[in-house]
Parts: sequence; C-alpha cells; structure tokens
Amino acid sequence: LTFDDGPYPFYTPLLVHQLETAGAPATFFLVGRTMQEYPQLVERIIATGSEIANHTFNHYSRTGLTDAEIEDEINSCGTLLETYTGARPTLFRPPHGRYDTRVVDIARRLGYRTILWSDAPDDSPKDNSMLPVDVTIDRVVEQARPGGIVLLHSGQYNTIMALPEIIAQLRAQGYTFVTVSQLLGE
Repeated sequence: LTFDDGPYPFYTPLLVHQLETAGAPATFFLVGRTMQEYPQLVERIIATGSEIANHTFNHYSRTGLTDAEIEDEINSCGTLLETYTGARPTLFRPPHGRYDTRVVDIARRLGYRTILWSDAPDDSPKDNSMLPVDVTIDRVVEQARPGGIVLLHSGQYNTIMALPEIIAQLRAQGYTFVTVSQLLGE
C-alpha cells in the first residue's frame, strides 16, 4: 500500500491509526512543504513502521519544469526526508504520475528509483468528489496482483474508511503488506 501527498493534520492520524491497528506497513510519498508544516505527523508515520519517500517539495508536475527546477524539487524534499530517517532517501514518485525520460534520468542521477503503481482505484478524482467506500474497496481488490503496488491518497476520508476492508479482503486472499523498500528487496 502506498499513499501519496500529505501529511494532512486531520487525515494522516486516522490513516496511520488504521494501518497500525491492522499491522499493515505502508509507504507514504510525502510532499516537502507539508512535511515542514506537520513534522509530528511525519514522525508518527515512521514510528508505526511505515516508510516515507519523496513526492517532491511542492507537488508540481515535473514535465513542465526545467532540469534545474526538477532537481531542486527532488533534492529539497530528499534533504527534508533525510532529517527524519537519518539516511539518504532512494524512492521517488512524480506527482500525478507525470514523468518523461528526463524526469526519470534526473531522479536516477540523484540516487532515486522512480516508483509508480500497478493498482490505482482513482480515489482522488479531479473534480474533488469522493469515491464511495465500496467502489474504492472493489477497485483495489479487483486489481490486486502478487508484488503489486497500490496507489491511494492520504487526504481522502473515504479511502481511510475503506482501508480496514481492503486489508481484510486482501489478507483473506493470502496477501501480506510490506513497504516498497521491502518489496524491492525481495
């Protein structure tokens, strides 16, 4: 399970609580400017066994920026992540999944692996509506595959409400939950 954006003061504690209660670690692709605003939430994510990763500093679409701007966005977020983990981060996800070879090459040169997903229920619609809980559950479970990476969003209340059932149904099918780093290590 991966969660993009955030941390958010209302949603992140609820989300982390659901994951902790279920004993399911996840990977949070965090935005640097919100990490600066809510450092205690970043610490809470880490304390529960989940991992944090780079989602750029400002969440701008990468493909419209210069090489120097892309590098600065990734580096600024990475420097902040390192203050929490004590280690250089290695996972990067471009905002909105928008990338080109230039973005991937810059990220690679900076020591990152670009991580996308195999399962995305579209829980953060562009029109700001909320995807119903049952639809979120159905989409995640139907798209699940061994070794898959699920893209969810931190700031969606219905996603948080769907999470216990998603975890229960996937576990019933034999799935286990690991961080992206653990998945890549296996």
